[in-house]
Amino acid sequence: MSINFKRLFLILILALTLVGTSQADDFSSLNQQLATAKTHSQILEIASHSSAASNDPYLKSLVSQMQDPRSAAIDQQFVGAVQVHAKLENSTAQLTSKTEQATQVRVTQIKRDIGYRSQGNRSSSNWIAVALEKIRFPSFNITSPRNSLFGNLTFGWVIPTIWVILGLAIVAFAAWAIAHFTKIRKTRRQASSLLDEGEAATTRSEWVLQAEGFEAQQRYREAIRCYYIASLLRFDEAGICRFVRTETNWQHLNRISKSLLLPKSIDFKPATQLFDRVWYGFQVNGQVDLQTMKSDYVMVDKELNQKLSITGDAA
Repeated sequence: MSINFKRLFLILILALTLVGTSQADDFSSLNQQLATAKTHSQILEIASHSSAASNDPYLKSLVSQMQDPRSAAIDQQFVGAVQVHAKLENSTAQLTSKTEQATQVRVTQIKRDIGYRSQGNRSSSNWIAVALEKIRFPSFNITSPRNSLFGNLTFGWVIPTIWVILGLAIVAFAAWAIAHFTKIRKTRRQASSLLDEGEAATTRSEWVLQAEGFEAQQRYREAIRCYYIASLLRFDEAGICRFVRTETNWQHLNRISKSLLLPKSIDFKPATQLFDRVWYGFQVNGQVDLQTMKSDYVMVDKELNQKLSITGDAA
């Protein structure tokens, strides 16, 4: 509630108080006058000239009935009704007075509050709070002299600049977090061995049969792993790279690439990347990835067979 509305509320309360007081004075004076009346004619004279009685429908009807000299009983009804009105109006006036006092006390408390004080009434000891408030609630009116420094230099850009810097910091942190967790995930992939603990290291032909079985069941991820391990076992058979079940796919690729017996026509890195994406990254492109890995296995087997036949002919 703003201070203007509070002032309007106080004015309304005072106006209602004045109206209620004026009515209370009318009924109170009428009640006092009736207390001095002794005869029917005196009561009728007072009632006929009372503005309070003429404004009340019930009292006005009683005054009309009192015109008959034989209606003395009506006099007591009129006097009793006036007494009731006077008591009610007096109670209302007292209640309004208490409400007004409570409102005045509340207004005084609000004015004492530091948040209510106007800019001009603040002491110099509170200059830090004033400066912080200007930073929190800046005006973006460039032409306003309150926002200008040395003429045309304004501070309307401060808050937007802070938001931009904060946004860039959040984006940078998100990028760092993604890179960090990606690195951790890659490290965990590289630390994983090709065969689980307790998994039997069967022959190459058995791995090929398992791959065909998984393919029939549309379990492409498992089939790709079987063809990749079968390729590594083929390198082992050719004496290029010994298969070590505790090593990772990248460790095997490193030893394969460094082997002097590896034919130059074989590039096993794409197959290793495909295996890493499918098996450790769980990103499987169904039949497409399976056919690619299957073709890589067939290519390795074919090239190594050709190398073996050439070596045998030379011998």
